[in-house]
Amino acid sequence: MDKNSKMKKLRRLGLLFLINAVILLPLVYGFEFFFRWKDPHKNLPINGWVNGEYFTWGHKVTTNRFGLRERDFQVPKPRGAFRIIVLGDSLTWGVGLATNERYSELLEQELRRSYPAKNFEVLNFGISGLPTTTERDLLEGFKDIVQPDLIIIGFCVNDPQPKSEDYSIEREEFERAHSRGFASLKYRLGSVGLRMTAQLIRDAVFGLAEKTGTIPTWHEGLGRTYVRSSPEWQEFVEALQEIKVMSDQMKLPTPIFATLNSSGSIGSDYAHPSPDLQRIIDWCRQGEQAAGSLGFETLDYEKEIPIKLANDSLPVNVVDGHPSARLNQLYAEKLFRAVVADLHLK
Repeated sequence: MDKNSKMKKLRRLGLLFLINAVILLPLVYGFEFFFRWKDPHKNLPINGWVNGEYFTWGHKVTTNRFGLRERDFQVPKPRGAFRIIVLGDSLTWGVGLATNERYSELLEQELRRSYPAKNFEVLNFGISGLPTTTERDLLEGFKDIVQPDLIIIGFCVNDPQPKSEDYSIEREEFERAHSRGFASLKYRLGSVGLRMTAQLIRDAVFGLAEKTGTIPTWHEGLGRTYVRSSPEWQEFVEALQEIKVMSDQMKLPTPIFATLNSSGSIGSDYAHPSPDLQRIIDWCRQGEQAAGSLGFETLDYEKEIPIKLANDSLPVNVVDGHPSARLNQLYAEKLFRAVVADLHLK
């Protein structure tokens, strides 16, 4: 091929590249603009760190000297105070809620209103992502400081899993094998204003991996935790047993195990549950049965949700499945009755 032929070929390739760029770039950026325009996050309150302050969907988060999302409490416990310690994860911590909308705060308000002569303190020790095994450790570290008079555990379906809800060894290995590629994709596309496109590509890759069986779905991964012979389940039961032992050693009333039924992103029709929701209900019942067999008083909200919240939205917003303020009110109402019965109050 002579020099003129090579130059003509290069010009044709350059022209072809230019034509493709003219056609494709507007499409790509058009999709990016569309995805950003449709992104529900943009119409929601701020969430996360902003100017050095942390917010949970518009609610500023403050912590006490122990790093807990709770008021400071007196140490040692004041004479006459009756303290209830509430252990839990993000559902107890209160994602998307103001502190006074959380079930722990609502429980304290109702106890104080109904029994003004008693000095009730309900202390929220919820920490996002905390599994039951770490809740046990937290109680062990704080029981002498708090001097609780009653223990409540707010149970969420992923509490027996100490790792992420969708954890599986296959997913972990898949992420490790592709971490550099995903990081490069995020950086390169993000640098040219295609942040949403990069995220969509990543999500599509994981979705394809799930559909082809390369990695388990989230419910398949979490389901392994509920196999009674699994190490995670055995450690969960052991943690509950040790919490009960600590309660008995402190000579406290029967500890309460409250299953915080919620909807997440899989529907909220507890009267006619979908297969996915039924799976969650069955796992919650399994956790409740384990706690009951160890001597906890147990309660759930399966019957109350379809009756009292049939027309309510149960998640805090359209992108976050944590329990709403109204659902927290329901939690508090039934917990109040359980605490009154447990303490033999009249």
